[in-house]
Amino acid sequence: MDDRQDISAEGNKQQTETQNLKDLTETQNLKDLTETQNLKDLENVKDPKSRYWSGAHTRHRLLVHLVWIPKYRRRVLQKNVVARLEALLQQAAEVNRWQVHELAIQPDHIHLLLQIHPRQSIASVVKTLKEGTSRVLRSDFPELEEFLWGDSFWADGYSILFRPLSYHLL
Repeated sequence: MDDRQDISAEGNKQQTETQNLKDLTETQNLKDLTETQNLKDLENVKDPKSRYWSGAHTRHRLLVHLVWIPKYRRRVLQKNVVARLEALLQQAAEVNRWQVHELAIQPDHIHLLLQIHPRQSIASVVKTLKEGTSRVLRSDFPELEEFLWGDSFWADGYSILFRPLSYHLL
């Protein structure tokens, strides 16, 4: 009798371990699938060839043409400042999953054509870009304090330009 109970107990133990392994494998497969899907979504967003981005129930292409100027419209966007600013704007776009379509930095203003998600307000996007770049540029280039006194690198405000799509493109 004891031998049968031992064999039965071992069988149950093996079944439980097998079931646990199956559950663990299924859970891991679901995690892998979810991670793969998230990576595909991220790749789709970063893919410059994709005109439209997709959400759960949406398909969108929100392009915003932003223009803003340094404080007092000083011509301080030159040489090393331009290179650092380009890198900062690209980094901000990458971190926030935006796409920079065009970037033109003139000595006294910036043009940026940016694709953003509809769940983000344009004001918060501009705030993020201007705050982050201002802080870093002021710390990296202290010689600019001579031209731009105060706490901000950028002037208040910005310009937004939209160009609607033609109906024949839809």
